Amino acid sequence: MKSHRPPKIRSGRTNPWIIAGIVVFVVFDLLLVWWAFTSTRGAQGAAGDVDGLGEVPTVTWPTESSSPVPTPLTDFEVAAPTAVLAAVSESVAFRAPAGSCPAVPASLEVTTDGGATWSPAVVPGASAIQSVESDDGELVTVVARRADSCAPLVYRCFVQGVAWQETGELPSFWYLDGGSVVAPGGGTSAPCEAPVQLAARSDAQTAVLCADAVVYATGDAGATWAGSSPIDGVAAIAATGSAYLVALEGHDGCAGVQVAALGDDLAPGAAGGCLESDAPEGATVLAASADGASTWVWSGEVVARSADGGATW
Repeated sequence: MKSHRPPKIRSGRTNPWIIAGIVVFVVFDLLLVWWAFTSTRGAQGAAGDVDGLGEVPTVTWPTESSSPVPTPLTDFEVAAPTAVLAAVSESVAFRAPAGSCPAVPASLEVTTDGGATWSPAVVPGASAIQSVESDDGELVTVVARRADSCAPLVYRCFVQGVAWQETGELPSFWYLDGGSVVAPGGGTSAPCEAPVQLAARSDAQTAVLCADAVVYATGDAGATWAGSSPIDGVAAIAATGSAYLVALEGHDGCAGVQVAALGDDLAPGAAGGCLESDAPEGATVLAASADGASTWVWSGEVVARSADGGATW
């Protein structure tokens, strides 16, 4: 009976193909590790370089106590006025629609009872009233345009709306002609690209409100101009013998109009009392008597007057 012996294990060198396979596997694994490391460095370098390649951006995470800072609302666009207002006293004022020639007739109205009632004072043959002046409520001077040619003219009346006369006195008045400001004497200048309203204090002094909400003032008949910063909410401008006033809409939470005086730097001072109104763009106009004793506002459907510069109405 034959006995069973365990098989002999053959001794000798390991198969070279096996060794080569192991080496290839190890090298491939090292290449994968190197590729992953360099890819991570490349991604960091793209977002913000590392190790001498630049500064890593800092991320600030919000906390429970942090809150966004509200951005203040601003309105730096001023529409051309759709109305004209002139104040004579606390009881007498004139008003008229404004606009382009010949589309808007010169339909002037006058009140002698503080705005309670208004009487028509149509200027025949005229269109597009730009300004009204009256020193005593009897002699009324209107700068407008002739309806048939749209040439600027001055119309005068001595009996509150009756017997109007054309005069050749245009060189005595400030007025706007397109993008130019025309001074008494006929000199022209352009303090801004789009002037929308002016307020004259004398033959040499006037202020112009522009569409970008900047007020420009001159004291030498337009030879030089000084400008303000844009005035938020400004809607209209007026002049007294000693100051310029502006009407502000939506200022300090007021759902309507407030009046403020401009300082020497043309910045508005403290705004007065809130006159509630809801007027479309261009439908708020401001006027003041030459002595500053009477201030009027016409804003949409609201007509109001003040005896203290707009502090109260």
